[in-house]
Amino acid sequence: MLKWPGAVPLAVDIEADSACNFRCTMCQKTDSWWKKEPENQMSLETFTCVVDESAKLGVYSMKLNWRGEPTLHKNLVNMIRYMKEKGIHEVQMNTNGSKFTSDEFIDDIILSGLDRIIFSCDGVSAETYNTIRKGGDWDKFYSNVKRFRERCSYFKMEGHKVPLVRINTSVQEANKHELPMFEKIFKGIADEIRYNTV
Repeated sequence: MLKWPGAVPLAVDIEADSACNFRCTMCQKTDSWWKKEPENQMSLETFTCVVDESAKLGVYSMKLNWRGEPTLHKNLVNMIRYMKEKGIHEVQMNTNGSKFTSDEFIDDIILSGLDRIIFSCDGVSAETYNTIRKGGDWDKFYSNVKRFRERCSYFKMEGHKVPLVRINTSVQEANKHELPMFEKIFKGIADEIRYNTV
């Protein structure tokens, strides 16, 4: 029997930035979607309108991306802070992790109020990861995620709230042989590991 889900969505996803610096093999985005700044970036006017309306409705969770890479948006940290100031209980985002190369940026994200960060990872070896996530580099990805977790641990010891760290992988023929390794590789780094079908 079907049940009415309610008049208000529990979660709202927005596309902060529709561009991406990767060309992953399973992604349905085409080159026509990869617009140049500022066309790809949601304006702050539109963003605040969507967040204000969502907060007024009592939306529980908001995510800062759909298919794009949110860390490409120049105002990402301020956007997260605004969502938390408006009372959005859960703010999260998916990312390929490529922009987490400086402690300054990592710290800004951690202290922004973000509740969950979801790192997309489709392999735990250079051979697999680099083949699927074209434009990415396994060694850099792993280093960035590990550093993010280290900075989270530091801030947690200082009494700050830090985001949960999730690793998401898209299960496919090219990487299914590595699935047993995910938990071993990310033990102590990720709070959650999720496996999705393509």
